Amino acid sequence: MKTFLALLLAAASPAAAHVTVDPAEAQPATYTRLAFRVGHGCGGAATTAIEVALPAGMTVAQPMPKPGWDIAVEPGISIAWRGGPLPEAYYDEFVMMVRTPDRGGEALAFPVTQRCGEAVAAWTQLAVAGEARSRFPAPMLQLAQAPGAVTAGPLTLSNGWTRAAGQGAQGVGFVTIRNTGSEVDTLVAASSPAAGRVELHTSLREGDVMRMRPVENVPVPAGGSVTLAPGGLHMMMMGLTRPLAVGQVVPVTLRFERAGQVTVNMAVQSAGARTPTAMPGHQH
Repeated sequence: MKTFLALLLAAASPAAAHVTVDPAEAQPATYTRLAFRVGHGCGGAATTAIEVALPAGMTVAQPMPKPGWDIAVEPGISIAWRGGPLPEAYYDEFVMMVRTPDRGGEALAFPVTQRCGEAVAAWTQLAVAGEARSRFPAPMLQLAQAPGAVTAGPLTLSNGWTRAAGQGAQGVGFVTIRNTGSEVDTLVAASSPAAGRVELHTSLREGDVMRMRPVENVPVPAGGSVTLAPGGLHMMMMGLTRPLAVGQVVPVTLRFERAGQVTVNMAVQSAGARTPTAMPGHQH
C-alpha cells in the first residue's frame, strides 16, 4: 500500500518531474556521458537509491562516484547508487559513461527504480505505439542512424570501411550487418568496380600463424547481427583497379539470399587501421 501511495503522489504532484536522461540522443559506437536526473523523491520522502537497468548488449557502463553514495555494478545488467539521502526538495544527477552499441537508428531504454526508504517509484514502463504516454516512462536514449548506413528490407548495413592500398594489390572490406527481421538472411556474394573480384573470407589461426580461408556465405541471424572486422570475417577485394587513398570511399555491392542487392560506400582508412574511426581519449 505504501508503494502504491508513493507512486500516486509522485505522479500527481504538479511539480513532479520524471527521472530523465541527458542527453536524450547519441551517436552509435561512441563513448557518451549519461546523466540520470532525479527531480523529486517518492511522495515526499527522500531518495535513498537509484537503480538503472542497462539495455541488452551494453558491455561498457562506468558509474561516476558520488560523495555519500555507495555504487553497486552488475556488469552488463545494472548500476545502482545507494545512500544519500537526496531530500525531496532537492534535485541531483547520477552519471555514468557508456559505449553505445554499433547499431544505429533505435531507442535504448534504461528502466530506473527510485527508492525512498520503504517507498518505491518505478520509472520502467516502455512506450507502445498507438497508446498514450505512460505516467512512469523509462528514460530513453535515441541512437542516430549509423554514419553511411543503408538498408535492404530488414537489414541495416553500417560502418563500412576499407584500408588504403595500391592499384593491383589486394584490398579488404569490413561492415556491420544487422537483421531486424524474423528470418535468417545470408550474404552470398559481393562485387565492386574497384576490384577484379570480391571474395568472402575468414581468418583462422593455425599455430602461431593467421591464415585466410574463403567461405561460401555469411549467415545473418534473425534479430541479430554480424560484423565483418579485422581478425575474423571480411571481404577480400582481389586485383584493385585503382589505388585506394585515405579519405576516399569505395562502393561495394553485397548480395543477400533474401534481401537482394545493396551497395555500401566503404570509407578508406589508413593501411594499418584496426577500426573505422578513432575514439580519442578512450582505450578500451
